Amino acid sequence: MSGMKTDYCLAWSKKNFLAPFFYTSAFFSTFLGIIVALSSCKGHKALLTENPYLYKYDYGSRFKNGLNYDPRFGVHQIFLDSALKIIFLDSDLRINIVPIKAEYYSRIIDFSTEVRGLNYYSVRITTNRLYLFDVINMRFIIYKLNSDKIEKLNSINLQQLYAGNGYSISFQYNNCFEVDSGYLYLPYSMPNAKLNFLDTNAYLKVRFSESDSAFKFVDKFLSHPKAFLKRGYRSTYGVLSKLDDSVYLYGFEGYDSLFKYNSKRNVIIQGERLKKKFTFRKFDTKKRMDLSYIKWYDQTIEFNFKFLISQNKNIFILKRLQREDVKSDEIYYCYILNKNLKIISEGKIKHTVSPFFCFPVGNGFLVFDKLLQSAYYYEI
Repeated sequence: MSGMKTDYCLAWSKKNFLAPFFYTSAFFSTFLGIIVALSSCKGHKALLTENPYLYKYDYGSRFKNGLNYDPRFGVHQIFLDSALKIIFLDSDLRINIVPIKAEYYSRIIDFSTEVRGLNYYSVRITTNRLYLFDVINMRFIIYKLNSDKIEKLNSINLQQLYAGNGYSISFQYNNCFEVDSGYLYLPYSMPNAKLNFLDTNAYLKVRFSESDSAFKFVDKFLSHPKAFLKRGYRSTYGVLSKLDDSVYLYGFEGYDSLFKYNSKRNVIIQGERLKKKFTFRKFDTKKRMDLSYIKWYDQTIEFNFKFLISQNKNIFILKRLQREDVKSDEIYYCYILNKNLKIISEGKIKHTVSPFFCFPVGNGFLVFDKLLQSAYYYEI
């Protein structure tokens, strides 16, 4: 690609990955094999699949009747009690806090009284906080999370934020809101808007406190791509993450550019396009009541399902490519960008992917296959 001067080669870093995670957190106890590609990188673009490290780890078999998790709650990776753990909600509405090390047992916390009866909700988890947004009742709930218990700290009613403004929450599994430094960022739509039911802005910015049930609306935040304001775009869901102290990274499932927002300078920068040609299939609005068409469309469209940020601020975009037949194999692809939103590497992922089980680790990312039997670590 033009403008690139440095050759990059995907490589495994013992210092950056193995030391802080395997040694201190015992990341995987079952280690049956490592695949090392001996070929060197040539040119400015390294294939992602040249050096994947494969860990055979039958994660799914550790749970009775397989691993059943609620996609609304999502699957989260955090450090808790000085160990790397995965958190999800099982079919019995219990929070499972699972250390990666196989011989350690899972912690179970009953969460049924909090989520039973909720149809649409989303969760965000930090080191010791669990945030839940109840979409239907417009409640934002804050919990203190420990390894063996959970404590409700506050519940904030946000109905006044939407009343009279024509706003509606843009619900999507595992990506309904973001929280950072006392601010809540809510993606929203406008059902009465003529521009594809969207406003020109993408998020509402709200100030909150853990000790006060009141909230303060700050501003509308960030912008939709202009293409989204036309009919025929269905995958308009966004992703928002903090890149630096005053810099936010945001992108969309159905758009092939990332954006960087500097809150101090109030400047938005659009990154390099992932593809020269637009490949997202438009939605046929004439078939919006055809359930079979909607199912086919959602299962076959191309979309960006994960945006991951590594410790060294590289950005990994995991994409499912478009296909025509739901019976054909899914094909996954990855783009790697630096913090200036320039593409430094890309490549096809040559194994199946479980979209919820993809996590940033060290200077790379870890991704499980669909059966949760193997995990692959990639780094650049």
